Amino acid sequence: MKKRRMIMKIREAIPLYLQWLEKRGLKEHTIKEHKRFLFGAISHSSIINKNVNQLSLADVAELIEKGKEHGLYGSQRAICVFRQLLKFLKEKGIEVSLDWRDIKVPKVPAREQPVLEIDEFESLMANFPIFHKNAGARKMALCMRALCETLFATGMRISEALTLKREQIEEIEKKKELIIRGKGGDERKVFFSDRAIYWLKEYLKQRNDTSPAMFTNAYGEALKYTTAKSYILRFRKKLGLLEKKVKFHTFRRTLGTYLFDRGANLKDVQVILGHKSERTTLRCYIKWNERKAKKNYLRIMDKIGLNRAISD
Repeated sequence: MKKRRMIMKIREAIPLYLQWLEKRGLKEHTIKEHKRFLFGAISHSSIINKNVNQLSLADVAELIEKGKEHGLYGSQRAICVFRQLLKFLKEKGIEVSLDWRDIKVPKVPAREQPVLEIDEFESLMANFPIFHKNAGARKMALCMRALCETLFATGMRISEALTLKREQIEEIEKKKELIIRGKGGDERKVFFSDRAIYWLKEYLKQRNDTSPAMFTNAYGEALKYTTAKSYILRFRKKLGLLEKKVKFHTFRRTLGTYLFDRGANLKDVQVILGHKSERTTLRCYIKWNERKAKKNYLRIMDKIGLNRAISD
């Protein structure tokens, strides 16, 4: 595509970029995260008023500094969003002075990626107050139990699960699988266990609202991510799982670990989790292998005994 020579400032490019993100059908949470840095670090730097064909690496350095105001991973995220913005402009044929591929993403400490032991998962599930005397609390607890059971069984992302429709339960029960629109708008197949189907049906049986959404809040409205997040955080604290920083994505990682523990191969896990690249699944496998190695080390070495070490 021939590049168009036109004067466009970054602040003029941002609305076009956001429109493009929305047309791609990205989830509300993803777009919100882009806006956080477009209207945060990027808008608060001198880049915002610069022409797209007058950018330099000095501007990138400034953006990295501005990104630090958004926490440990702020610089990394700000640069990733900026790279995506420049990539968008290039694909639209607009001449920019920086190639997005030449902008290096800042390195940050590796994120902790907790997984639940099976007994921790069972404890979390069993503690949802599905028999609460208050009808609203009981309904919400059952909704969250069904949602978390579904996330663990299918490996779906929370954004994917919250788009499920009530009417899909028939297909799920019949086929134990479903075609969903996943990350990036691509279709993929997810699988449901008998256990997950059981909890979905138990939850739907007590619904008395007319919402088409699979999961709803206490008022019968489609469940929002923020509502679900606040609920799970309360239970994380109650069960003493704060140190593990359990989030909805934890169920997805826990499934991957559970499958590897029981002999699933890389290709199986890649399909089940919907990874586009085998390298992503390989990273999961490496993490699993590291955890397994630590467990084996402690199992073997702890048998030596502290008393023996002291007496020696």
